[in-house]
Amino acid sequence: MQDQSSRIGQTGQKIRVQTKDVLSQEVLPKKRPKPAKKMHMPKAEGNALLSMSERARLIEVTDMHDRPLLCMPPEAALRQGLCRRLALVAVRTRAGRLVLHKDRDPCLGYAGRWDVYADFVMVGEGREDAALRLLNRMGLSGILPRKLTAAKAEKDRPIHYALFSADLPVGLYPTALAENTDGVFAWTNEKNSAREPAAPELLEVDADELEGLVRREAELFTPEVLWAAGTGLLFR
Repeated sequence: MQDQSSRIGQTGQKIRVQTKDVLSQEVLPKKRPKPAKKMHMPKAEGNALLSMSERARLIEVTDMHDRPLLCMPPEAALRQGLCRRLALVAVRTRAGRLVLHKDRDPCLGYAGRWDVYADFVMVGEGREDAALRLLNRMGLSGILPRKLTAAKAEKDRPIHYALFSADLPVGLYPTALAENTDGVFAWTNEKNSAREPAAPELLEVDADELEGLVRREAELFTPEVLWAAGTGLLFR
């Protein structure tokens, strides 16, 4: 009997020891995993970050069917030859002559060639809004642009064009540009000052003159002028 009690006691002791081990494993708090080491990312170079002005000047890159894909600075889209939207404004004098200017904007890709006024359609902006903004930038905020036509991009021309015309009020003429105007027209009123000679940066042409120049000297004009001239709508 004593032997049996002894065996039971030994078994009980063994169970208690095993149970104690199990309970101690359950009760003891699990060690928390060590926090992962912080990743030290290399600081971006200054030229890799967009400035505030660049963030405010983004365009929508589209596919060939004018469906928006993503937003980026216009310079990047131009550099990569991606589809973009462009508003063109053909400014005409009261005599019906088209005013062309020497493009000074390297962003548009054809600095130094004769051009109609043009600018990118920005994010969230309609084509008419872009034309109005362009006229405001030119100091012609009282003039409403008239839409002439539009064209989607083509294989060899990744630009969606929208062409507008704007007629100058009576007595207002283009004049010489100041050095700091960044390619924006200056204007003079004939009543208040004598009209200056045509500046080297400006060219006024009628329909026949433009047709002859484009036919003989196409390399002097931007693709925008060549396309717009081909529509036959610039002088209507």
